Amino acid sequence: MLIVLPTVQRPRPPLWYGVGSVERAEWAARNGINLIALRPPAAVRAFTDRFLEAWQETGRPAQERPLRGVDRPLVIAENGAEARRIAAEAHGVFHHSLMLLWDHAGITPPTHFPPTFELWQKAGGAFAGTPEQAREFIAEQIDVAGLDTMNFHLAFGNISFDHVRQTAELFAAEVMPAFAESETTA
Repeated sequence: MLIVLPTVQRPRPPLWYGVGSVERAEWAARNGINLIALRPPAAVRAFTDRFLEAWQETGRPAQERPLRGVDRPLVIAENGAEARRIAAEAHGVFHHSLMLLWDHAGITPPTHFPPTFELWQKAGGAFAGTPEQAREFIAEQIDVAGLDTMNFHLAFGNISFDHVRQTAELFAAEVMPAFAESETTA
């Protein structure tokens, strides 16, 4: 028996293309596909700038332009030190699992995944801290990287359900409202 379920979104769910170069960003723009990056914001800016240029070159209207975003691990707590402790522990588990995949395949892993959460946060690729610090982090990411959307990983490594819920609740109550009037989707 064959069951075929049609997609709700028409003509298809939105596509997201992971980019790590200006050439890939250009390709995404020319093909009308959203882009997402994992690199630090200063590196991402070159991708988003080229994406915008390539979109303009297509002659299509700005209101049809796909989104430009990043993907970031995020841990929020009322106490910044507690958020950083949770993130550091979870990142250790996450990083170990990630490296196992490359090791198993005999592939040299990329160097833009730092071995500690502290290094990843320092590079701008992740965040752990208070709601106020999260608002500052997001605003800076938007400005430096040239974003109009962000994707956050609240559950990574071995983070408990309670810590994920805490981050989600603090994000919804104390971070998202700061961006409600913005054209950018946080």
